[in-house]
Parts: sequence; structure tokens; C-alpha cells
Amino acid sequence: MPSAVPTGSGSPEYPQGGILGLCWSKYIKELHRRPLRTKCITSACVAGLGDVLAQLIASGSYSSLKRTLALACFGFLYTGPSAHYWQKFMELLCSGKTDVKTVTLKVLIDQLTYGPVCNMLFMLFAAVAMEGRPLAAVLRNIPHEFPAVQLDGWQLWPLATLINYRFVPLQFRVLFMNLVALLWTVFLLLRARGSQGRGRAGAGAAVKAGK
Repeated sequence: MPSAVPTGSGSPEYPQGGILGLCWSKYIKELHRRPLRTKCITSACVAGLGDVLAQLIASGSYSSLKRTLALACFGFLYTGPSAHYWQKFMELLCSGKTDVKTVTLKVLIDQLTYGPVCNMLFMLFAAVAMEGRPLAAVLRNIPHEFPAVQLDGWQLWPLATLINYRFVPLQFRVLFMNLVALLWTVFLLLRARGSQGRGRAGAGAAVKAGK
């Protein structure tokens, strides 16, 4: 494995690709040595970055480190571990096959089980822990909000999942899904913020109507 070594001029000599190449080689090393921990940390970083982007897009500024840390914790404690073990389970279930028929079956299983569960849990977490909405109100709204979210998800995730199972090596599948999830996380956070805004507007209208 290439590593940075000092040169006579006092400047480090990096592997092919420079600093990015060095970071990638170190990532690969950690992925082999500590796969679960590495995937948890990666998921946390991607989730946190998704929240930063969502805040910047929604309001034009970054204002809540607490939100970002909360979402990073979700990535570390749920997304990373669940994705790690889910990919291992799917590999065992289908004996590591990557033919079209097997991959199609994997995509169907993934998108009818693991995918919807992840979306549901993320919606609950974002609404309660990040947006501060009452759990009772969130649970009442979930049956109305979840179908639209899941339908939107099925426009993105089946293709991403097919590419992942067909072309991406097992050790990199969680990383690939993290990168796709970066876009999906931003979308869900913006949707959650919009739902919160509509809820407040509805409450304000009700107050005005009662006056």
C-alpha cells in the first residue's frame, strides 16, 4: 500500500492522486481493518453534510450545529450499522450472485423491506428530534406523508440499488449508498421543513379563524 514518505526537500511525497489518493488508501486500509466502525463514521459524516447542505439551501445560511450533530448521530448509530449488516445479509441470501435475475430479486427485496423502513425511521427522527414536532402529531401525519415520500424514493432508489448490487464490490456498497443518500437526505430534510412550515401556517389560520 503506498504511503507518504519524506523527501530530501522536506516536503511529503504522496501516492498517485496526491492527498486525495492518500486519504483513499487510508480509507481502504481502515475499511479492511475495521469495516463496521469505518462505515459508521462515513455514514455520520455524510448525514451531517446532508444537513449542512439542507440548511444552506433552505435558508441561505448555516445556523444549527445541534441539528447537524443529531443527524450525524443518526447516521452513526443507525444508518451505518444497519446498512453494513443488511448488505452482508443480502450477500448471504443470494450467495453473492450478480446476474441480472438475482440482482433484480435483490432490488425488489431491498425496496419493499429495508428501504421503506429506513425512510419511515428517518421521517420520524427528522420530525421529532430535529424539527421539534410533537411525536403524537408526527404519528398522526405519517400515514398521510409517508406514501408520497416512498413514491418519490422509488424514483431514485431502485436504479441506485440496481447499480450497487450489479457493479459495486461488497466492501464499497455502503459507501455508494451513502453518496446517493446525501442527495436523498437533503430532499427529506427540505420536505420535513416544508411540512413543518405548512403545519404552522395551518395552526395560524385556525387561530385567526377562531378570533
